[in-house]
Amino acid sequence: MSKPNAWVTLATNDGYAIGALVLAHSLRKVATAHKIHIIYTDGVTPNMLHQLQSTFDDSTLVDVLDSKDEANLALIQRPDLGVTFTKLHCWLLTQYAKCVFLDADTLVIRNADELFERPEITAAPDMGWPDYFNSGVFVFEPSEETYHKLVQFGLQYGSFDGGDQGLLNLFFSNWRELDARHRLPLIYNLCASVVYTYMAALKRHGDQVKIVHFLGAQKPWLKGGPTPLPAFWALWFAIYDEKVRGTVPSDINPAYIDSTEFPLRTIPLSSSFPILVPFDKPEIIPSRVLAMSGLSSASNASRVLTPLSPPPSNVPIAKSTIPIISTQSPHVYKTKSSSSVAKVDESSKSLLSDTTKEIESLTSTVADLAINLSAESTLTIEKSSEEGPTSDERRQAWEQGRPDYQGRDAFENIMKAIEKSLS
Repeated sequence: MSKPNAWVTLATNDGYAIGALVLAHSLRKVATAHKIHIIYTDGVTPNMLHQLQSTFDDSTLVDVLDSKDEANLALIQRPDLGVTFTKLHCWLLTQYAKCVFLDADTLVIRNADELFERPEITAAPDMGWPDYFNSGVFVFEPSEETYHKLVQFGLQYGSFDGGDQGLLNLFFSNWRELDARHRLPLIYNLCASVVYTYMAALKRHGDQVKIVHFLGAQKPWLKGGPTPLPAFWALWFAIYDEKVRGTVPSDINPAYIDSTEFPLRTIPLSSSFPILVPFDKPEIIPSRVLAMSGLSSASNASRVLTPLSPPPSNVPIAKSTIPIISTQSPHVYKTKSSSSVAKVDESSKSLLSDTTKEIESLTSTVADLAINLSAESTLTIEKSSEEGPTSDERRQAWEQGRPDYQGRDAFENIMKAIEKSLS
């Protein structure tokens, strides 16, 4: 009898356990034909473990492997990644013929069972350095021999980033030279937070996206604001509300968010960007998300899936449309426009509003690039007479949607900094 295949994920604490639960339910919603397996550590509390074991087809307790590489972990400012060496235990699941590993901060929005036809090791390029693969989604073949080789390799050579991705890329160092079967299209590992290089491509190919990855320190289950692509967060919470929220223990860590506090409830979804849901499963969009999108029922869900159309040629556009974030709320936008557009019809106003939001997103992107331009990861922008926030404080403000648009982070200052660095 042939061995089955399995999707595999990892939970090292209750937060990632919540993510794993949402991931498992997303796999069932897209009707996967394969097993769903979770490996976990003793960082998951008994109550959350019960939920995992009642949701997944099988589970395995593993010991924590810590890279002990504090210098490299400090370099990337993510000390929590050390325990992701625990991920290597997935190669010990030899009861399966082939597996696809998914980080617990991923979400499957369309059936992707065809991944099991791919060889080891198959993965998508990393957005930060495409010569390496991102280890959030990869195809592998369980093997005790491979596991022991990986552990020995890690002990001997370590990891250039202190986490599993650096180790796996060093071990499978020929991945870039392998044939095309080993390289996944971005639709199988789409980062839900980095949009500056592929917004236009995302609008074109968004209806093909199958797996979304909430990369970075901010996760949907943590208290805080959404990434620049709130539509993906809405999908995550649609499943969380329906399948997980009622099962989360009452004594759960207070740092983990309750969906009633989800900031997307106060952010209207722009009609210029689609909610990327499976065309054949619009029912996963909850009524509250439809309401925020201006839709009255799931039967109208196809409206949210329509890409942005080119603006009519006869619609006047203000010469200067630079968004300013209101000091009253981080989610309310105001616009300074030329007086030449004093009278426009309602459709023109709507188009201007959408354009403003897109410009704000692009401005945020440019600023993020500006913050990273210098070799010391600091940026000097029009120093004021008073001491301003540090570079880390400014970056944190950007990530939380609170840039100082009227001061140091004004659009003209950012452009000056970029021009200065390029020259």
